[in-house]
Formats: sequence, structure tokens, C-alpha cells
Amino acid sequence: MSAAPDTLPLDPQLLHEAADWLLQMRFDEPDAATRAAFAAWLSKTPAHARVWAHAAASLDLFTPLAGGPARAAAHGLLNRPRRRLLGLAMAGGGLAGLAALTWQAAPGRRWTADARTGRAQRRMIALDDGSRLHLHARTAVDVAYTAGRPRLALYEGEILLEIATPTTARAPDVTVLSAAGTVACRQGRLGVRCLDDGRTAVTAFDAPAVLTPRAGGPRVLAAGHTTWFAAHGRVGTSERAPAGGDAWTHGMLIADATPLVEVIAAFARYHDTPIACAPELTTRTVSGAFTLDELHASLQLLARVLAVRIERDDRGGIRLRAA
Repeated sequence: MSAAPDTLPLDPQLLHEAADWLLQMRFDEPDAATRAAFAAWLSKTPAHARVWAHAAASLDLFTPLAGGPARAAAHGLLNRPRRRLLGLAMAGGGLAGLAALTWQAAPGRRWTADARTGRAQRRMIALDDGSRLHLHARTAVDVAYTAGRPRLALYEGEILLEIATPTTARAPDVTVLSAAGTVACRQGRLGVRCLDDGRTAVTAFDAPAVLTPRAGGPRVLAAGHTTWFAAHGRVGTSERAPAGGDAWTHGMLIADATPLVEVIAAFARYHDTPIACAPELTTRTVSGAFTLDELHASLQLLARVLAVRIERDDRGGIRLRAA
């Protein structure tokens, strides 16, 4: 006796074809030619229709997440190799697992992301719409497009976007997906940074930005301001963006009453040398302009500005003490 159609195994080749179609039809903006090609594919054989029904059932689980983060995550995966989408379908997770997979796997994403930097590296990428994407040291980001506008997924590190003015009023905003949610901005400079505790820091230098936590409604960040937000919906107090907030793109750190520990952390992104502060210095703040690439010069300037003493141990580490 032959098996009933619904109990037959799904064809792996058709599965990854269905995954491609599902992402294009649900998360892209298909034109008439694309819709016609999809109709032709769907009507080829009963097996095509059965695989599509399986894929659509997975999409039903994903529908509540289909706005904001999920949409950006899907676009990021749309440009990934088909075998990854096939793996999701074969595992039974379907598209419902896309958003969770993206962030559960985030620690390893720095090795597979579309664009990434290591320690002491910076990078600038010209995007297809004329925007420019700057990556700080130790950053990983995926790049996709919707209607010609960038949609990014930031897994770690910090980016600065110089967003090109849209050519039409209907063009979508540029969006950045992070562990905390999504950030949308239409034009101007936008800074987005992943914090160690899972929050996302945002600076809207020239134009307003809309922050949408994974749990919670959208919030507007005024131009010229900075804040942070978390996945559970909490949003920090909006403050004036500090001068020189984008100076790192030129290899500089501009400190303005910045906690010393934050300055030291910025150096650590560029240098292997361990740097520690004596307890009496942990509450000190510092102001000045420091080069990120030349640790010795920056430490000497720091010593003069704060009147601190620089000590080196036998293992090459550095400790700052009060003079």
C-alpha cells in the first residue's frame, strides 16, 4: 500500500525553493513578474503545493512577529545561502525560528556576518543607495535591502550610518535590528551601539530616529540626542548628543567629562595590553581628545590631564594610579 501524500517526506530541493519563495512573497515587495513566476512554480506538481502548504504553516507561527525585528531578520536571511533556510525547515522550526535563531546565535555571527571588523580595525562600506556604513572595531553586521533601502542587523559592536536622502517620498526608512529591537531613521547620521548588557545605545545626530523595543511601542528620539533602549521595553533618558560622538570614524576619542573607565574600555577595543585603574580612580572623569591607534601617546596625555601615574607590571599590563 502506498503512503498517503501527507505522510511522504518533503523533497529537500523543493523545501529550499519554498523557503526562498516564502521570504520573497512575505517579506519582500514582489512585482507582477515575480508573482507570475511564483504562481507557475506552485502549479508545477502536487508536491510543490504540499511543500508550500508546509512552509505557509510555518509562516503562520511567525506572523505575530512579522513587523520590525522579524522583517529585518528575514531580509538578512534572504541573502544567506539556501542551505541555511533549508536547515531551518528540515529542523521543523520553520520561519518561526528565524528571529530567535538570529539572536541565540549572535556570539558566532561575527565570523559569518556580511561585514565585520576585529580589534583595532575600522571599516567604511558604500551601500547601494548611496549611504555609507562605518564599522567600529570588533563589530559584526548583516546588510540587506528593501525597496533599495538598507536594512541592517547589528550583532555586536558599533556602527555609524551616513544615510542618503531618499529619492522618493515612498522610500522606506533605513532600519537597524539589534538584540534590543529596531531603530529606524530616514536621513542624516545615525549611531547604533550594542552594549554589553544587551541594551542598544542610539545617537540621532541630524534627524529623528524611531526606537521600537522588542516588547513595547515605538519611541521617537529627537535629532541631536542620544539614549538607550532594552528589549523588555525600557528606554533611557534622552540627552544631548556629546560633541565628537562620531570621532571614532577618524580614529579619535573625544571625551567630555567621560568616566575614566569608559575611556579605558575604548582603548581596549584597539589594543591587547590589559589596562586597569586603581580603586581611587574609578569615579574620575576625563575630558580631551585621544588617538585610538596610539596607546602610548594617549596614556601619556591621560597622565597629564588627570595627574595619574602609569605603572607597568612584569606581564606587560598597565595600571593607572593617583599621582
